[in-house]
Amino acid sequence: MHPRSALSSTQFVKNAFFAPSIPLSTVRAFEPLLSEYESLLWPVQIMRKGYVDCHRVLLNCGLKMLQLGAEHDRLNRIDLVERSAAEYTIALGELTRDMGKEWIERKSQGRACVDFDEVEGSGHQMMNDSK
Repeated sequence: MHPRSALSSTQFVKNAFFAPSIPLSTVRAFEPLLSEYESLLWPVQIMRKGYVDCHRVLLNCGLKMLQLGAEHDRLNRIDLVERSAAEYTIALGELTRDMGKEWIERKSQGRACVDFDEVEGSGHQMMNDSK
């Protein structure tokens, strides 16, 4: 753990989490929610292939998933979210092959899918980033 030096100023927090159009006053209201310490290890760990079992995630969310990417997200860029959606789509295909189409349709109530969409005008904190 280290002091959250990468997020040591309101401007740095804004640059990391919010769209350029968000005022600093909104960012200041968000800052008390941040941890005083941030680990640089966890981002490295979650980028490793195999950190998440896509098959298990899909099975635990009813074989339906929507991956959202934010236009101004600097931490989880659109291309990374699209790549993740592609990995889940492959996993859904493997589950369909292994478990059978009828089982998949029954388990998902006929709505098995992996979708991707982009939230325009938003940064990493989509819920706190209002237009």
